Amino acid sequence: MGKGLIKLFTLLALATTGLQAKAALQEVVYTSPMYWQTIDGENFTFTIENAPLAALAEGVFSLHARGDYGLTSSTESILVQIEDGNSVAVDVLSQDGTLINAHDTNDLIEWRWQIALSDQDLVDWTQDGQIIVKLDLASAVNANLVAGGLTDQFPPFVQAKLSYFTTAVPVPAAAWLFGSGLLGLFGFSKRGRAI
Repeated sequence: MGKGLIKLFTLLALATTGLQAKAALQEVVYTSPMYWQTIDGENFTFTIENAPLAALAEGVFSLHARGDYGLTSSTESILVQIEDGNSVAVDVLSQDGTLINAHDTNDLIEWRWQIALSDQDLVDWTQDGQIIVKLDLASAVNANLVAGGLTDQFPPFVQAKLSYFTTAVPVPAAAWLFGSGLLGLFGFSKRGRAI
């Protein structure tokens, strides 16, 4: 009788351990399409549908752009807004940009920018399962690059990427452990009655 109870409690402990499996963080990454600029100061909206709820961990938003962005002027910028948060004006002045060609007032530059996103903002933004990112190019960002006629060779574009962490629960493993514990429990109870 004593050995049977020990085995019974051992099986119950194994089964409940499976249900209490800790959740692991899993990274999700959303990359917008490549938005090709066709008019001066164009606006783009990147909508992420079915976005899983964010965990309380920081995320990253990054931007990759090529076009008429000045090395000396902050007026040629992109206004970034995620959900209903504050808009941030991003320009190439303090970024790692590559000058492809310079001519008069049109500098053809390819550059990248990224910023950390707060964990609480990400949780708030993902509550409804959707994230909306607005990219508004300043009117000074020209679509027609007169810099040596490079518009066809190096068409201006902008692309956004958002990555954050979500909680992933290992449901199959927990269910398997719980199920095997129940089978063992019923097996011992039937064997005990047969004796």
